Amino acid sequence: MDLTERALLPATFVVITLTLSGCGGGTGSDAGLQQSTSTVTSTATVTPRPAASSPTSPPSSSSGVSTDTSDSAKITRCTGAVLEAKVLKIGVGGGSSLYTLGLRNTGSTECTLRGFPGVSMVAGSSGTQIGASAQTAMESLSLPVKLGSGESATFELSVAQAANYPPQACQPTAARGLRIYPPGSKQALFLPKAGLVGCANKDKVVLIVGPVE
Repeated sequence: MDLTERALLPATFVVITLTLSGCGGGTGSDAGLQQSTSTVTSTATVTPRPAASSPTSPPSSSSGVSTDTSDSAKITRCTGAVLEAKVLKIGVGGGSSLYTLGLRNTGSTECTLRGFPGVSMVAGSSGTQIGASAQTAMESLSLPVKLGSGESATFELSVAQAANYPPQACQPTAARGLRIYPPGSKQALFLPKAGLVGCANKDKVVLIVGPVE
């Protein structure tokens, strides 16, 4: 992306703590993905980090949690099997919309989230990914968040307007929602959201995601 286009992205990232994490999403079907709801209001700006990683995680168990054996004290990681995504607030500023999203533990046991969720826009009944996955926000700390049953963590997602880019370069495409990979999970959540428009051109980044808090 050139300097002119980079300037169109927002500049500082503010994380709002409420009660919801990362790897990059991918293409594929939405079948079996959990669905959620949405609501509205708040403002902020963000600074992108140049790369989005692919989702990596240990195998998930039937209970919806997995054990991270890389740590001496084993951590029970929340997976997509027990999490529910929801839009908590939407604000507008700097040519972008700022979403505060929640991830709620619907399981019966405590689990932990840490890192950046993988997020992408998807379209059609098959959940085809539109354009690039979300980049991660620079200089954002990633700390473990323990969630008891029914508790939530939050993260913020900046969505730049596709109209910020020339149509020929962006290739604007309407989305029907967001695919969200919780940090460390290979199982995605689907969050329906009307009115989203992405850039089919993967060189034009419209999504910037912050860590779970």
